[in-house]
Parts: sequence; structure tokens; C-alpha cells
Amino acid sequence: MFSESARLYDPIYRPFKEGAVRQGTATIALDELPYTARAKKIIELSMRAARDLNHDYVGTEHLLLGMIMEENGIAAQVLTSMGVTREQALAETIELTGANVDPAHLTFGPPLTLLEWVR
Repeated sequence: MFSESARLYDPIYRPFKEGAVRQGTATIALDELPYTARAKKIIELSMRAARDLNHDYVGTEHLLLGMIMEENGIAAQVLTSMGVTREQALAETIELTGANVDPAHLTFGPPLTLLEWVR
């Protein structure tokens, strides 16, 4: 029988067990670790979330929002299977960071480029 903690985190390991996550074939240089297209998209969505929340930094809370907004990724699937919604994560982020925004008006439009972020 599984322990309570193993059952709690089972959704995290399910994608690995079911073959949804596979080992890549890319060759990686010692000083360089490439981002996947999905990771880049999550970072861009995180930047958009930070900007829309009037924050001048990208923190873990924004990365969480970025992972949820990138709905097709493993992270979003795990979070969703654990009952985390975009609305809940956004509400918690606003409350914990003290952001002075109305969540009803946030759309997190298209991802920003780095150039747009620094403007």
C-alpha cells in the first residue's frame, strides 16, 4: 500500500509513469543548458503576469501563474489534477503580494518579448 504522502503526490509522478515525459536527445554543452519552447513560453507568460500585476520583478508566484496559463504543459496538468485553478492562483498571488489590481480586469494578453519587458 502507498503511504499518505505517496498518494498525495501521485499526480506529480503520473506523467512520468504514463510516458508523457521522455528523455530528450539533445547534446548539451557544459556551460549551456537550452530551454525548451514550452519553458520559454512559461517565462514569457510569467513576465506578462508580473507586468500586469504591476510588479517590477518576476518571482516564483509569477512562474506559477505562467505554468498554469501554459495549459498544455505537464506542470499545468499536475496543478489542475491537484485542484489548482488559474483564478485561485491569481487570487492568492494578489493577496500575498499586496498587488493593487482588480483580478476581473486582468487578461494576461500575449507574452512579452524581453525588449517589451524592459521598456
